[in-house]
Amino acid sequence: MNIGIMEQDTQPSITKLAYSVDEVSAMTTLSPGFLRKEIRKGNLLVVRPGNSRRVLIMKNDLTAYLEGKTKN
Repeated sequence: MNIGIMEQDTQPSITKLAYSVDEVSAMTTLSPGFLRKEIRKGNLLVVRPGNSRRVLIMKNDLTAYLEGKTKN
C-alpha cells in the first residue's frame, strides 16, 4: 500500500470539435428552439456531415456566436 501516491489517469484528454444542438443547449442554457431559430437566421453557423440532416455546431463557431462576433 503506497500512502500519498495517487495513480494518474493515463487516458488522453479528447476535446470535442463540434456539438449537437442539444449539447449546446445543455452547455449554455439556451433552448434548442432558440438555437434552431438562430441557425435558420444564419446567426449561428453549422455543418451538416455528408448528406445527413444532422446538424453540428463547431466549437469555434459557437465561441464566436457567444462572443457576438457573427453576422446579424
